[in-house]
Amino acid sequence: MTSVSIIIPAYNAEKFIVETIKSVQRQTFSDFEIIVVDDGSTDQTASLVMQLEEPRLRVLSVEHQGLSATRNRGVAASEGKFLAFLDADDLWTPNTLQLYVEALTANAAADLSYGWTYFWNYDLNNSSDVTKLISHSATGATAYRAMLERNIVGNGSNIFVRRSAFDAVGGFDQDLTHGEDWEFCFRVALQGEVALVPQPLVYYRQHSTSICSDFEPAKTSFFKALDKIYDLAPSEYKALKVKVQSSMYIYVANLYLTRTNTKSGIQSARKNWIDGILKYPSNIIKKQAVSVGLKLFIFSILPENFSKTLLQALGNKSS
Repeated sequence: MTSVSIIIPAYNAEKFIVETIKSVQRQTFSDFEIIVVDDGSTDQTASLVMQLEEPRLRVLSVEHQGLSATRNRGVAASEGKFLAFLDADDLWTPNTLQLYVEALTANAAADLSYGWTYFWNYDLNNSSDVTKLISHSATGATAYRAMLERNIVGNGSNIFVRRSAFDAVGGFDQDLTHGEDWEFCFRVALQGEVALVPQPLVYYRQHSTSICSDFEPAKTSFFKALDKIYDLAPSEYKALKVKVQSSMYIYVANLYLTRTNTKSGIQSARKNWIDGILKYPSNIIKKQAVSVGLKLFIFSILPENFSKTLLQALGNKSS
């Protein structure tokens, strides 16, 4: 039986998919299969993948269903006792799989392992050299508590689970288009322990064609995911929801400012920032709220071209 099944959902990913698979081929752990699920792509994604010389690779072509359904479809066709998920535009470090496997092998009570992530804005810096490290520390049987406040796993390329846990929670919620990784990991963490690999494992590429570049649908789904998480949350933690909703508005405001330069984008950022502060005023002193507020202030007092340049510089440093 294969140890690890790597599920790569791919939709019009011809620009990145080969590089992504090569990062898998460089893994120090080799007992794996790769299942690329081509989600109704209209570009050369499938043909590029099938040209690769990789005996552990299979390609499934399906009608366009969306990210959650595509991941679930890949799992249904897989054989591994562990499941790893990698988005078609992201990269792994060479020891990612080995460290994931070691983390769950060392802790029989853990169902999920994750590591740290390098984020980089691919549109501004067409290189993995300019990065921002996102590092969380929650682990053990109470990691779900940290997940109530934020997506500590960070992205869909940083999820490594036992197949038994995936089956037990029912896979990814196909009603969610964004935030589905957060909601899924929360359900897994509720039933078992979480193992942390305290080092960078994933390069998460942010670019204008990525799934989070269309912010209003993303916002709607993020809030739906949050509702589902708090429906399952222990009663003693439900009061946290308002604070997290506030943080979500500020997060969306930051998305607008770091990935758009339009006047309407800035206006949407300002509205979301204000909504977030009104929702939970104490969040105004938090780092991200201060950072977003500063950017909005810059746009209000500086000429447009200069403020855009300064905003790009700040965008790579904001959390």
